[in-house]
Amino acid sequence: MRILFVGHVSKDFNIANGKKVLVPGGGVFYGSIAAARLGASTAVLTKCALADRELFKQMEEAGVDVNYLDSDSTTSIENVYTGPNPDERTSRMLSRAAPFRNEDLLSIEADAIHVNPLW
Repeated sequence: MRILFVGHVSKDFNIANGKKVLVPGGGVFYGSIAAARLGASTAVLTKCALADRELFKQMEEAGVDVNYLDSDSTTSIENVYTGPNPDERTSRMLSRAAPFRNEDLLSIEADAIHVNPLW
């Protein structure tokens, strides 16, 4: 079975206990890695800036076939954690990757397609 994850990856800035950390994020990022590690043939169709692609290399290292489409910017989210519960946070979008167009989706092939929006 081939699973295709479609959506933006995210360049996240997490702030907790006065420290700011840059991490890769988004359901496409985490979901594709989990599916690949469970043995599924896994692919990603995403958009982000060329300069940020290195941040998401863990997908390819996990065996995910990553297809990047061009975008001038990468979706980026700032998460401010106010306590020990990670579900209690304030999030704001810092930048947004280019939207997907109909033409971007015409040639995709998979047994299952998981569309994962961020915002």
